Amino acid sequence: MAAAGAASVGVAVGLIPTRSASTNVVHIFACDADTCRQVDGRHSGAAGRFTSGEIDLTGDGIPEVVQLEDAALVVLESGDVVWRSEPGWVVVDAALGDPNQDGRYEALLAFWRNDATGVPRSQPFIIGYRWGLWRTLWGGSPVTDPILELALGDVDGDRAEDLVVIEATNAGPQRMEDIGAYVGIADRPSTVAVWRWHGWGFSRIWRSPVGVYRDLVLLPGKDGAPATIAVIGLPE
Repeated sequence: MAAAGAASVGVAVGLIPTRSASTNVVHIFACDADTCRQVDGRHSGAAGRFTSGEIDLTGDGIPEVVQLEDAALVVLESGDVVWRSEPGWVVVDAALGDPNQDGRYEALLAFWRNDATGVPRSQPFIIGYRWGLWRTLWGGSPVTDPILELALGDVDGDRAEDLVVIEATNAGPQRMEDIGAYVGIADRPSTVAVWRWHGWGFSRIWRSPVGVYRDLVLLPGKDGAPATIAVIGLPE
């Protein structure tokens, strides 16, 4: 998943699609080391996209507050903003955990920024605190299939966090001002995918059939079992 140019922009991103509850269906996926399969289960009913959370990013034992507000991700210590995503980034989702498996906590975010030609591209970054500074620990390349939602959790039972995403299967918006409509549309063709960290990036290990998916949630397993993947979609 390397870099694109950034440009300052103000974008209002509407991220909550609307859909009649009667059309919702639940898809639950359980995974092992090689693949995932659909199983019976229940969705938690929670919205999938990140809004806020707490995690110890600095390693001092005191959790920071991380919030997604107006398409920007911010980190607060004692109420003060200590890191904010770049003005040219339109952040659509984030997850807190240890995505690069280095034993420290980070924030993984999916955002859009303009490439060298001025077209917005979707890409993932890992942000963390190291050597007294907030920094990008890993900058993923713009992805072919735009990221709509993401989550972190151990879904294959290896005790390491996997990256789970809802990926769009069609081209992204051509202008920054169109990102909100693109991300929030209710019937966007998409897939659910699981990616595994391989030391310098992520490799995709499984991808669902194309459908219409939203509200990605990882459901905790019982008695040490791995998490299962829950999404809401349209009926086939």
